[in-house]
Amino acid sequence: MFDSEIERKAVSPAPSKRVCVIGLGFAGLPTATAIAAAGHRTTGLDIDAAKVASINAGHATSGIPAAAITTLIDDGSLIATTDAAAIARAEVILISVPTPIDSEGRPNEVPVERACETVLEHVSDGALIVMQCTVVPGSTRRLLVDPLNAAGRKVGEDIFVAFSPERINPGDAVFNVSNTTKLVAGATDACLERGREFVASFVSTAMPVASLETAELAKLVENTFRFINISFVNELAVLCDRFGVNAWDVIRAAETKPFAFMAHFPGPGIGGDCIPVSPRYLQAAAERKGLVSDVIAASFRATGRMAGHVSDRLAALLAERGRVMTGARVIVVGLAYKPDIADTRHSPAVAVIRELESRGAEVVVHDPLATGIIVNGVLRPSMPLDRVWPAGAVGADAAVVITPHSSIDYSALAGRVGVVLDTRNALGWVGSDRIVSL
Repeated sequence: MFDSEIERKAVSPAPSKRVCVIGLGFAGLPTATAIAAAGHRTTGLDIDAAKVASINAGHATSGIPAAAITTLIDDGSLIATTDAAAIARAEVILISVPTPIDSEGRPNEVPVERACETVLEHVSDGALIVMQCTVVPGSTRRLLVDPLNAAGRKVGEDIFVAFSPERINPGDAVFNVSNTTKLVAGATDACLERGREFVASFVSTAMPVASLETAELAKLVENTFRFINISFVNELAVLCDRFGVNAWDVIRAAETKPFAFMAHFPGPGIGGDCIPVSPRYLQAAAERKGLVSDVIAASFRATGRMAGHVSDRLAALLAERGRVMTGARVIVVGLAYKPDIADTRHSPAVAVIRELESRGAEVVVHDPLATGIIVNGVLRPSMPLDRVWPAGAVGADAAVVITPHSSIDYSALAGRVGVVLDTRNALGWVGSDRIVSL
């Protein structure tokens, strides 16, 4: 079944199905729109009534522009609801609810557990259930397969269960739901075949894998690989600073090796709802098997020190200009976790702001896309760059660029503040001696 030719065989378009996508967030809504655009009659189910109303009105939400929603809403291909009865009418149910971490960095499995309970309560015989969430390996079997079998609804005959993790990269102009290979695993061979047929109806390549747990682990490995490598180069950046060399120059030199090297680059931390979260789920999986994940733990320690390193660098730059951190006026620029999106989930800006303020700096923030960021439970509103401190950047002692949005005029910023610390080494093209890389 997993011969390479069979894995890559084109699957003919599946007939239109009634699909219910549970969870209309940053992964669920793009998936729902891709499914609807492929010709399936799609209902999005969410507990957030305001979000549901916004989607049905054709408004932009969850990072999806209005243009991508309006046509589908207008022609009836996509509708949103808070009514769980939609599950019973669906031939396919795709679960895409958040799987966050708690305040101690442990997986918060309550949303996915509740979603699965709701599905089990309403699902009709013959339906296919596809888990798309990032989960601790074993969760699809524990939350869906085992309860169904225990209830006398035989998986693979009465109900079908598959796991197919999301691979959504917000703000990516090249890769989207439809043109990104999507893994598929089934609880049985029949489940795999149904899951693969459905997934292949809205993505370019549906790649079968050997088991539910294989696919669950693969999802965690994809993101943890990046987390560990970025953490390594973050640690490298601190070492390079001690040697007085540029970490990016070191990495680009290493990148000239034509084999066995993949470049990753440092920054002020690691943000988003995937790369810093998946390792926690992999850690939990190890712990539940009586193992300790030393490499992941070390990576969290390395990246956790970056806010302190950013503050150390800024303190040195201020000292060169006759200033000290205490009382320094600092504007933190770029609150989103990556350029040209408004998503601030797990943004490294939060840790940097806390560290700067713990050293006595006065901090305001700016982002052209995000309205602000929450630090210690308080919303810090985004301030304009062209107004006088403290209503803006003009007259600030320093700016710390966390995320280099392309819409910011960095030449103007450099002219308004004493020094700009570029934590991503992304602004060399500006050509200002006031901009210094991390």
